[in-house]
Amino acid sequence: MKIRTKFRILEFVIFGLISNLADNLLSLHFLTDQIINPRIILGAVVIVIPFAILEELVVDHPDFWDKFFAKFLRLKHKL
Repeated sequence: MKIRTKFRILEFVIFGLISNLADNLLSLHFLTDQIINPRIILGAVVIVIPFAILEELVVDHPDFWDKFFAKFLRLKHKL
């Protein structure tokens, strides 16, 4: 496995999951006055994982926006 791939996975785990989980838990606590317990944390983790995967592996991919706009422009010209 390339060092760049390892770094990307590490970045995904640390910045994607943990920061999004902290954001969700803080928002939940301050907006609803909900006491944070293991059940709440588990629910937040279940919600965070798909969005973290989408954010880190798809949207933050170096070629994502180039490919997205190229495909979008091709579809627009066909119409």
